Amino acid sequence: MNRARCSAPILGIAGVLLAAVAGCSSEGAAPEPGATPTFTRDVAPIVFTHCAPCHRPGEPTPFTLLSYDDVRRKAKQIARVTARRLMPPWLPLPGHIPLVGARRLTDAHIDTLRRWVEAGTPEGDARDLPPLPTWPRGWQLREPDLVVTLPEPFALPAKGPDVFRNFVVPVQVASRRFVAAVEIRPGSRAVHHAILQVDRTLGSRRRDAQDEGPGFAGMSMASSEPPDGHFLGWTAGKRVLPAPPGMAWRLFPGSDLVLQLHLTPTGKPEQVAPRIGLFFTDEPPRSMPQPIVLFSEAIDIPPGDAEYRVRDAFTLPAPVRVFGVYPHAHYLCRSMRGFVRLPDGAQRTMFEIAAWDFDWQDDYRFVAPLDLPAGAVIEFEYRFDNSSANPGNPSDPPRRVRFGQESRDEMATLTVMAVPRDAAGRRAVRAEGWRATLRKKPWDYHAHLQLARVLHEGGDIAAAMVELQNALRLRPDYTDALSEAAACALRQGRTDAARRALERVLAGEPDHGHALLWLGRACLQQRDAAGARRAFEHLLRVRPDDVEGHNELGMLLARNGSPAAAVHHFERVLAFRPELAEARNNLATALLEQRILPRAIDEFRRALALRPDYFHARFNLARALLAAGEVRQGREELAKAAALRPEDPAVRAEQARWR
Repeated sequence: MNRARCSAPILGIAGVLLAAVAGCSSEGAAPEPGATPTFTRDVAPIVFTHCAPCHRPGEPTPFTLLSYDDVRRKAKQIARVTARRLMPPWLPLPGHIPLVGARRLTDAHIDTLRRWVEAGTPEGDARDLPPLPTWPRGWQLREPDLVVTLPEPFALPAKGPDVFRNFVVPVQVASRRFVAAVEIRPGSRAVHHAILQVDRTLGSRRRDAQDEGPGFAGMSMASSEPPDGHFLGWTAGKRVLPAPPGMAWRLFPGSDLVLQLHLTPTGKPEQVAPRIGLFFTDEPPRSMPQPIVLFSEAIDIPPGDAEYRVRDAFTLPAPVRVFGVYPHAHYLCRSMRGFVRLPDGAQRTMFEIAAWDFDWQDDYRFVAPLDLPAGAVIEFEYRFDNSSANPGNPSDPPRRVRFGQESRDEMATLTVMAVPRDAAGRRAVRAEGWRATLRKKPWDYHAHLQLARVLHEGGDIAAAMVELQNALRLRPDYTDALSEAAACALRQGRTDAARRALERVLAGEPDHGHALLWLGRACLQQRDAAGARRAFEHLLRVRPDDVEGHNELGMLLARNGSPAAAVHHFERVLAFRPELAEARNNLATALLEQRILPRAIDEFRRALALRPDYFHARFNLARALLAAGEVRQGREELAKAAALRPEDPAVRAEQARWR
């Protein structure tokens, strides 16, 4: 049996908070004891609040539930699926950490629906009927700042198996933007659910090019990732939730959105063309989630095994604040639980699902974030049923099922949206995440490389080199690891060896961006300005929006008497990273060299607004003010620079000149 949908037609609902948006003031009180429920008095408030937000024109549901006749025709089905809690589609059990937008009927609601059907679905007094709610037309929040869609629609046949398809959607933004919210409008009843990620590499485009037609097949989303750790997706009835304050995610020029759609044939051919609305904010993120991923790939479920268990655990190396979770498994999973063991021995359940349904998977945000100390252990336990008694089993008779990326395989993951307290904590969580991966998959050369990069970033070059040696032992031709090893060698002062290694990488892969960047840096250390310029210019032809490449080439041009050319590259850096005080100082210095004084002064001041103790920006601002004839202000800035570095000879010489 292939469970393409739930066993009953979709009766999705919106979140309980949508009642306020819908203008529905009551969800329906329980009838008086012994009183027969009526539609107008008792059932309509429940249906209008919990069913109609999805079951109305323009939404991807097969019928509407806006009138007595609508509901009467589906009454037995409504009572049946609500009693089984198939509808509304909300999997987590109550009684644990409160979740935003919980879509769960009360026992009283379910009993009212049952008794109404048993009484013959009486309509009741028309004067008791509440007004039909109103809903936002089109987008839930407002008109998006940017709307993107697929380069071309995807043609889904009228019949056949479920389709999992990934679509690469380029995003045209001229500079870095902060995304506060995303809304996905599926545009077709064939879309069952969707997941959205972001790819700053060309990996997803390359994967798309290998597959005929729009997008590429499967449940693996190529090289895309959750943007800055945010879970993005769509299910029927899902409310659009803006990011918590100060936690917007960054969208960079040249990025691609990767949209994975679970498509179910509807009985007629469908042209699937979903739209994605992006809502921007001017508020930069003050904190950034770091996903913590628990998983197991050691899944091997024999046919007939109804009690197969999968567990994993992650010990926090630093304090974090948890904002939400995203559990994931496929059709054989029956129940799941995620919990935390605290250092004092206490245990806290984060979520529990007694009847997992792959068709209604979702991510869950906590109403109030959960603070966890270092040493706390995040755990999960999932139960799988590969017997004929499992109505969700896609195979009849049951077959052996192992871990895999296809829907008929199985997975067990729990992604935790966590925010470490500081940069050191973030590095510690990232490093422990890759170490945890390697404890389960010591053969994973990519994980060795990623751990090496975290160690390199933290300054532990020797430990990074050990991980790179492990990666290259597993895959000697791994150019990413060879390039990273050369970068580490350059950090250790082994410039000649680093340059030779980078040139070998580029001989086989001339457009390797990381190798081009570090070759340019190696050339600079060898005072080969021409070689460095060639490397950086090649890098920017391959990656036109590479921030580090623009910054390096800008500094090289400025040092070699081409400040006008340098300005362009510093402006590109700031289009991506306007918060970089160093880039503003570099831009302002290049402007100062060209005697473009008003703009230079403005950029120096903007750099100092970002970093008031930035000596070079303070001293250069003084020089620019003095050159512009603003002697009093220039002397004041010189005094401030001298306070930062009292013995600096350049400051003392400038002060002597302007006494």
